[in-house]
Amino acid sequence: MGQDISIVSTASSHLKSIAAIEIQVSPHPWSLVQFSESLANHSCYTLLQGQAVTGYAVLSVILPGTDGEAELLNIAVLPECQGQGLGRYLLGFCLGRLAGRASRLFLEVRASNIQAIGLYLGMGFRQVSRRRDYYSLASGGSEDGLLMMRSITHGE
Repeated sequence: MGQDISIVSTASSHLKSIAAIEIQVSPHPWSLVQFSESLANHSCYTLLQGQAVTGYAVLSVILPGTDGEAELLNIAVLPECQGQGLGRYLLGFCLGRLAGRASRLFLEVRASNIQAIGLYLGMGFRQVSRRRDYYSLASGGSEDGLLMMRSITHGE
């Protein structure tokens, strides 16, 4: 990772760049409107390299409190920046922001997204369920979604 990496609360000025990354990384990308709604209703963070948007995360605290739950709704890093530890850094930041606000973080991931699954397993997530035919494929078929969970400790 470079020296000029930072994570900030997402601003509306970041949304076009975030939506452009989403188009590159997701077979069914969120729209600019969905990101705008998330900014109003969830905790959103932007990963910057210098002033350039290179990643983002969207979190929702579902049941607040020390025994509560949160969900990672979306996380991504620009394809050309992947493999540099930025996803791990961003996810670690999110876990730290949730400490004391929730005790468990859930996420869903496509069963074919081996790179993301490896990241999540390496960060202490475990699979708790498999949702058959959950995600649509561009080819018209479907694929399973994996529901993963990780406990959050106060000192994250």
